[in-house]
Amino acid sequence: MNRIVLIGNGFDLAHGMKTSYNDFIEFLWEDILEEVKASDTLSVDNDLFKVAGHQGKQGELDKDFPAKRKIETLFKTRSFNNDFFKRLIECQYIEGWVDIEKEFYKRLTECYKIDQQQKTNASKKQIDQLNTDFKQIKGKLQQYLIKEQLAFNDILKKGELNFDKIARSIGSKMYKNIELRECSEDYKDDKVALKYDQLKTPYLRFKTGHETDTYYEKIFKRSHDGFSVKQLKKLMVENESLKLFINMPDEVLRLSFNYTLTEELYFDSTKFIRSDWMHPIVIKPIHIHGSIREEDKNPIIFGYGDELDDDYLEIEKLDDNRYLENIKSVKYLDRDSYKRLLEFVNSDQYQVVIMGHSCGNSDRTLLNTLFEHDNCVSIKPYYHQKEDGSDNYSDIVRNITRNFNDKQKLRDRVVNKQYCEPLL
Repeated sequence: MNRIVLIGNGFDLAHGMKTSYNDFIEFLWEDILEEVKASDTLSVDNDLFKVAGHQGKQGELDKDFPAKRKIETLFKTRSFNNDFFKRLIECQYIEGWVDIEKEFYKRLTECYKIDQQQKTNASKKQIDQLNTDFKQIKGKLQQYLIKEQLAFNDILKKGELNFDKIARSIGSKMYKNIELRECSEDYKDDKVALKYDQLKTPYLRFKTGHETDTYYEKIFKRSHDGFSVKQLKKLMVENESLKLFINMPDEVLRLSFNYTLTEELYFDSTKFIRSDWMHPIVIKPIHIHGSIREEDKNPIIFGYGDELDDDYLEIEKLDDNRYLENIKSVKYLDRDSYKRLLEFVNSDQYQVVIMGHSCGNSDRTLLNTLFEHDNCVSIKPYYHQKEDGSDNYSDIVRNITRNFNDKQKLRDRVVNKQYCEPLL
């Protein structure tokens, strides 16, 4: 049995990286402000924004308050050159990367509906402009994440991060034993039946007074009414009976939805598991959405990936490829990452563990493939524990629900909160 580790932005945040949506938006404003300060005229007219008419003192540009506030209070002329950037700033609901991609898709469907109603060149220009604006934001995102990755690498080198504590918590979960109670009922039944067949001979020896394994003898003594499959199943899902089912994953695939490289810190599984256990084989990580590392030759994919949406089905029927320019499932075909993922999920049964991924609709097509596949026997979310004691387990599970068409499989495979724990 294998394991797929879904790695999302929360994974980077758990390591102290400033990769949240709000961090990125602040970077965009800071970038604009730095360009203004470098200008002789204290003005800028770039791809994203136009700033002019400075009406304050020069020193005020260096005061310690947010760049956006400085621009709004110290400059008379302010306007957006990128309509998508404007929408991001004006939309109050946007809190994370999935919301940016959702906003892009919302705008895409708006263009489609205008196109269907008006059939004019104006609507065609709108989709061109949306793709151009989105490309500019994507370029800024890559620039920002490269900067943050370098800063994080520097922090690690200087020893300014308590990485050992973080690594022990996350690494032990990434490579830990798979517990039978976390798995689907069919998988449990198969494993119990196999174990029952293995124990029938020792049980007969025990019943006839012959010597048998001490541990198994204790189990048989608990079977007052005879040793049965039903009793064995109950024992095998109990914590105190782990010896009946010790199942380290044979192979672990770290499936990163991030563009950063944080998961590479966990390549050596032997650092995080008991030395007397056979360590799992670690598959080379798949950066399904690309990587910021130039030598990977894996350009970042930033867009939308819900082919199950009704509007998408209509958009796909259009004889206009511009609408598909930033659809993830199309971009997957530029590389072999998706194909390698399919080869892995088809190779054996697997458990999915979720580390920092929201499981939102912008990745719905891919997640539906993973979650509903016949080889998937368990989906275990590691949630974020907030300072006030609350957590986001329920939010993750609600999002997981939207990635299932078969709700029976959902209820059978998702591990309940009682058996889950915080990522950190």
